[in-house]
Amino acid sequence: MALFLEDSQKVTRRKAAVPLKDRQYYSAWYNALEKVMPKNNLKNLKSLASTKNYNKKGDDNLNGKEQNTSYVSVEDAKKRMQRMNPNDISQGGQKAYNFYKKTIERARSQAEVSPIEPPKPTASVKPSNVNITKQSTPTAKIKSEEVERNDKKVYMTEESIKRLCEYYTQLNIPFNDPSKSYDDKQNYEHFIDWLEYVGKYGQLPPSKADVSALVRAAFKDGFQYYLYDDLEDDNFIYNARSAMNDLFNECDGDEDYLRLYFNLPEEWYTNPPDNITDYLEEMGWDNDVIEMKNVLTDEGGEKFNSKMEDYFKESLESYGFPDKMTRDERGLIYVEREIILPDIFSTEVRNFSEHKNYFDLLRNSYKGSGPCWTWAVGHGEAYCGHSFGQSNTAVLLRGWVDPMSVDWVETLHRNAYSLNEERELYLKEGCVIEIDEVVVNDYNYKLNGKHILNKPMLIPI
Repeated sequence: MALFLEDSQKVTRRKAAVPLKDRQYYSAWYNALEKVMPKNNLKNLKSLASTKNYNKKGDDNLNGKEQNTSYVSVEDAKKRMQRMNPNDISQGGQKAYNFYKKTIERARSQAEVSPIEPPKPTASVKPSNVNITKQSTPTAKIKSEEVERNDKKVYMTEESIKRLCEYYTQLNIPFNDPSKSYDDKQNYEHFIDWLEYVGKYGQLPPSKADVSALVRAAFKDGFQYYLYDDLEDDNFIYNARSAMNDLFNECDGDEDYLRLYFNLPEEWYTNPPDNITDYLEEMGWDNDVIEMKNVLTDEGGEKFNSKMEDYFKESLESYGFPDKMTRDERGLIYVEREIILPDIFSTEVRNFSEHKNYFDLLRNSYKGSGPCWTWAVGHGEAYCGHSFGQSNTAVLLRGWVDPMSVDWVETLHRNAYSLNEERELYLKEGCVIEIDEVVVNDYNYKLNGKHILNKPMLIPI
């Protein structure tokens, strides 16, 4: 699974242009390596060097079609960083790795995050024409205190004042620092404070949603997404070659069928070879699905799409989607994700000096838990999660989500493409997830399996 506190969709859809000099550099390496290496191993290098429009998602004026420029999205940059070796020039080498990293960092720095406001304590503004009578009973549960702010008097209950003070200055005992009248919180306590800040304690209500019906309703759009937006995905290219060979083999050398489905050199109709892959490789189209489909007639294109739909279903079923998803008695779907946070069993915020404490770091950086979860028990593994150096802490979140909160089109796509071993469940923006358990496995302190959440919480993504 992707890094916790995942970037918003606004960030992941941002794109960065590959500089012209860099494209020339990658192009030179690609031209040299394609003679000695399989072209499928040079896919990243080719995409960095190319200015060809591959119908990628995003605004048309940013896909390189009009500006003769190659663009890489933040989402693609994160995936490529996770899978590449910076020392492997066939994948772009350190130059490409640094470019991906800078693309992600620049997009994050430009993001405008609006933190969710915490619940406001009970308060009332004293009207100018009303006389306030002080409570005369000594045992009264509520007393009023005046708080001066911007020349206005705000009246707060005593209970609200206590809660505010406890929220930010909750003491830790015993006191280890003689210079302070309190001990600093550990960062995992700030993390719980942050969860309380963005969410609230509670559970999701039961759901009557029919998962099978939701998957069927999303299947057509999910397949179209797979068929036209995944043109450079490794799994898609492999399936496309297989579909082409299946269709070619079905013709069984029959000239009429070959002419019906394929646009080929004349000699191929009268003396066809054993497979179509040889021709695609000869033309340099075996890794280019757009060029590959140009070999097909209109009738052949329809047959090709039908076979690709079969491969799409096979990819979905390879890890048991959606039948192996876990449901509870409320009709909710089990989800989990592993997250990476720095120094969670410390009272310091190393390498983040601009933040006064851990809570401040989380509050000013993130609005929720992110949309990418896994539906498979034990597969909430974080990737792209090593941006904190040696202070990494693995935190596993487990919980439940309403099937109606799932973006089933995106989820279908992600359970069919080349990273479908992650078994992802992609959630809709603005939905709420129930987190029942937070388990900490700290790499530095070796405190494995520490549970830091006592009751379920409802957290926005």
